[in-house]
Amino acid sequence: MFNLLNRWQWPALAGLLALHFAAAHFGATFTTMPTGYLSVVWLPSGISLAGCLLLGYRALPAIALANVAVNVTRLLVAAPQLPLAQMFLVSALIASINTLQPFLAYRLWLRWLPEGIERPDDLLRFVGIVCTVPTAISSPLLVAVLWWAGVIVQPGFDLSQATITIATLMLADGAGIFLIVPLVWAWLRHTRPTRRELIWLAGGLAVLNVLLLGVFYADLGSIFLTLVVLLVLALKSGMRGVTTAMLALTLWSALATSHGAGPFVDASPVVAIMYLLLFVVSVGYTMELWVLQHYQLELHRSRLEELVAARTAALHQEVDVRRQAEIAERSERAFAEALRKTATALSSTLNLDEVCKRILANLSAVVAHDAAHVAFIDEAQRHARIAGTVADPFYVPDPASLREMVFSVDEYVGFARIVRTGQPVIIPDTEADPEWRYHDTSAWIRSWLGAPIRRKGRLIGLLAVSSAQPHFFSPQNADRLLAFADQAAIAIENARLFEEAQAAKETAEAANRAKSSFVANMSHEIRTPMNAVIGMTTLLQETNLDVQQREYVETIRSSGDALLAVINDILDFSKIESGRLELEQHPFELMPCVEEALDLFVVQAAQKDLELAYWLAPEVPLAIVGDVTRLRQVLVNLVGNAVKFTPAGAVTVGVEVASVEDKAIQLRFTVQDTGPGIPPELLARLFRPFAQGDASSTRRFGGTGLGLAISRRLVELMGGALDVESEVGRGATFHFTVATVPAKGTDTAGQLLPSPALAGQRVIVISPRGCVLRMVQPMAERLGLHAATAPSPAAAHARLADGTFDAVMLDWALPEETRTALIAAAGMVSQPRPPTVIALTTWGHKVESQPGGQVAASLYKPVKLRALHDTLLRVLAADTSSTPIAAPARLDPTLAKQAPLRILLVEDNAVNQKVALRMLDTLGYRADVAGNGIEAVLAVKRQQYDVILMDVQMPEMDGLEATRAIRALGPAGRRPYICAMTAGATLEERTACFDAGMNAFISKPVIAEQLMKLLSESRRRS
Repeated sequence: MFNLLNRWQWPALAGLLALHFAAAHFGATFTTMPTGYLSVVWLPSGISLAGCLLLGYRALPAIALANVAVNVTRLLVAAPQLPLAQMFLVSALIASINTLQPFLAYRLWLRWLPEGIERPDDLLRFVGIVCTVPTAISSPLLVAVLWWAGVIVQPGFDLSQATITIATLMLADGAGIFLIVPLVWAWLRHTRPTRRELIWLAGGLAVLNVLLLGVFYADLGSIFLTLVVLLVLALKSGMRGVTTAMLALTLWSALATSHGAGPFVDASPVVAIMYLLLFVVSVGYTMELWVLQHYQLELHRSRLEELVAARTAALHQEVDVRRQAEIAERSERAFAEALRKTATALSSTLNLDEVCKRILANLSAVVAHDAAHVAFIDEAQRHARIAGTVADPFYVPDPASLREMVFSVDEYVGFARIVRTGQPVIIPDTEADPEWRYHDTSAWIRSWLGAPIRRKGRLIGLLAVSSAQPHFFSPQNADRLLAFADQAAIAIENARLFEEAQAAKETAEAANRAKSSFVANMSHEIRTPMNAVIGMTTLLQETNLDVQQREYVETIRSSGDALLAVINDILDFSKIESGRLELEQHPFELMPCVEEALDLFVVQAAQKDLELAYWLAPEVPLAIVGDVTRLRQVLVNLVGNAVKFTPAGAVTVGVEVASVEDKAIQLRFTVQDTGPGIPPELLARLFRPFAQGDASSTRRFGGTGLGLAISRRLVELMGGALDVESEVGRGATFHFTVATVPAKGTDTAGQLLPSPALAGQRVIVISPRGCVLRMVQPMAERLGLHAATAPSPAAAHARLADGTFDAVMLDWALPEETRTALIAAAGMVSQPRPPTVIALTTWGHKVESQPGGQVAASLYKPVKLRALHDTLLRVLAADTSSTPIAAPARLDPTLAKQAPLRILLVEDNAVNQKVALRMLDTLGYRADVAGNGIEAVLAVKRQQYDVILMDVQMPEMDGLEATRAIRALGPAGRRPYICAMTAGATLEERTACFDAGMNAFISKPVIAEQLMKLLSESRRRS
């Protein structure tokens, strides 16, 4: 702890050795009692411990060497009779014991007094442990060695004398430690003494020595004079004074006592020694204890004052710190709020110019300034473009003049530094910056601050503020401007991305418009010759042809229809893809919609001996609201695919209610076939545009591969979903849903209620095919009849034998002998009259007459509800007034007589003129012809027409302009019925025609049936 002499280690050890030897030698010689007892105070013990405190364990070798030298010297005088070897052995043993004592004392000091003697309890530990324990161990060992060596053997030396000798050694060594160690500690541990303390100490010692001269001849009362001097020294010099005086007092007292003088002399040397030891220990301990207590109070008081002062200063500092923290917190809170408002303001627009304006408008809330700039950077070209400027008019009269200014980054000192470092740049005083004076001419700017605008590590711009005052901007301003620049970067990047997205959107829309225009134009150009092909083949079919010629004509017509279907698919897909396909919402009858879809494939199915069937669940409404054309288109596509890919078996369409929510319902349509099925690896691409389940299907069956893709999109537009389930070898099932509502007032069931003669009539349906049974039985029950079914001939015979039926509906797909047997069984039924037999046959199969004439009627499959109603009413109720099953519509040459009309055909294409005129001639009409819009207007001025068939794309004046001119000629009552007859087929073209004033729209190629319907409608409206 007091290791202050490391640089002088060897001189210190040598001095310690010399001091220890001198003290031991002269002390032993000077203070040895005449009686032969050893010294009463052994100072070398204290010197040894003091040496350890000063030098650590390095002092022990010097102490041991000094002890050996002293003991050899003393033994040469005290016991010359000992052999030299024994003398050195004894000296070594005594030296070892005397070295063990300071070693133990030093260990105990480090353990119990690590901070030295500072408090009264430290003094108690020092006396009770450090002074006592080592001496109590070393004294018996020392006496034993001396007795063994014969050094202290005297007449009468026994155990009691040995005990007295041990006690004397213990007290003498302890007194030496007690006197020397506190003195060394007081002089080295405490601060340097003042001059006043040294004067008091020197004077007090002088007085004490004078007083001690009288101790040799004075009695006990003279000792109190020395106590007064000790007390004064203790008060004035502290531990230094009391320990120094106690050492002087002890030396004088020991000298006087050893020479038979002084207050401690007694008849017995032992008693004299005890007196002296008690005096030294008691007075010294009391004085040191009193001084420690006094100085402890002083120390507490001074420490308390220092603590109070320090605490007061700390409180003032804490108040200042808190005040500064509150100011900083308010500033940061204001900055955060300003930054939040800025972020909100910047994020509320995606216009880049507006973003720049808002950046400059909100910048003053973050950093005060006179002028500010926002610039966009092209880091590769090192060019900057001013995107926004705001300034004090006093400094920059026209900030707008700087906008869009483009300059090199290197020409602007601050910008160049930001680009180079990527960090905010502060120019405290532009006049002190040589680069600024060299490059920039803005003389009014005295301080400048700029920050980079970065987005995803890329420099996109710079934000700069300036002031007319030098040293205006601080590092805190730079940090805040950088944080503001980060928010500005987000807003600028969002605005740029929005502009890029808008540009990409406009490009895509332009491309989409170009594509749509191309598709529309191509559709128009293809439909124009297709009008001639289909129109002429239709007219040709009405002429007398032989079998081979009719086959040729039908081939041309079917090929034309196939090509028209391809064109329509491509056009529909283009509309859907561009988002321009709109669905109509009108009430329509659901069952005719399904029946019409199946009618298109009756011939094809009959040729493949496929059974076509459909069924509606009883809860399905017969009239709903929606787009009947698009729903029929989906059904036609799915049924057409099923018929196309199914070689044998049946194709069934089913309708049921999937869910009901309030007034809205979800109808579930199912198209099931018994074809080969679809492999799982082909299902994933089944609904992709221009793809089919099998790549070879296009070659084998034809088609564009757009049907399913268009159907799925149409179903999604109708609020549903289209999916497929299939297993190889077991057919496929397509199912889709449609969101709709029941139509009010148009329920077909109400229109087909049978006459009272049909109510309660009983019929039986006999068919080996379940799809036929499931189709016909619900229809009959909807009409109020009681319907039974027989899936096999055996079941049919059993039901005919057990029940009474009014009609038997017999599937003509049964073998001929089975049909004959069932008809005979029906005729043998015992009732008022045998049941009437109705044949269920496929298209192209003629029902031969049966024995007894019991086959009263026949119905084509798939059976239609209205046809079933009319047939049952005719054969069961003998109602001959019911409408028979209508034959396929054909051209009616008497239409002109029934509905006479004056017709103007406006068409620039000569072939299309010929087609239209021939169709009209077949219907009995003679029409005038105009080659363009101008001729049409002139013709209307000359003569009034009932119907105008108007082409749209014509030279000189198109059909739209001509229609507007015609509408402007006369009053509404004399306006002709104008129908667009054009190759255009898009929704925009249809809308444009109606907006121009047309009444109807027919897309080429014109179908004869459509033309007949149009003319009939025009006659009715006129």
